[in-house]
Amino acid sequence: MLRPNRLKLRLQEGLPSLGCWLFSGSPVATEILADCGFDALLIDHEHSPGGIETAVEQLRAAAAGPATILARLPENRAAPVKRLLDMGVEGVIAANVEHVAEIEEVVAAAYYPPFGRRGAHFTVSRAAGWGADSDRYPRHAAEETLVIAMIESAAGVDAIPDMAKVGRIDMFFVGPLDLS
Repeated sequence: MLRPNRLKLRLQEGLPSLGCWLFSGSPVATEILADCGFDALLIDHEHSPGGIETAVEQLRAAAAGPATILARLPENRAAPVKRLLDMGVEGVIAANVEHVAEIEEVVAAAYYPPFGRRGAHFTVSRAAGWGADSDRYPRHAAEETLVIAMIESAAGVDAIPDMAKVGRIDMFFVGPLDLS
């Protein structure tokens, strides 16, 4: 399903956005929330019981709604980035980023060459309609994928100026509870 990334567009336009965290892994809760006017729904893989199969069910449940579907990574590594994007999430949130190298790895995993090192699985991925949209998906992904660095520590705050120099980061999300 190739569609505009609602949250990315709102961020580019400087508009306020409202998101909702999905901690339960429930497709039913996701389906209900998908039609409540949120700009983004955030599947949590850091603190929730869900896995990749649960995320796919949540993606199916949210498909009819307009919200951008994001996933907070279980770890800031290439493997979960690629798997979640290939399954159809429209962006990733790297949790507790404290070093430039962490966000560089996430960005490289999120984008196909020349912007990153994401593997060419789009020929058969869910995100590309199981291959039906493989001719259009790489360009769509380059334009619509959203990468967010979540800042949850003093070290992360200190690293923001250097991390901001890494291309293709769309947002720094500050975790106020973590920083308190």
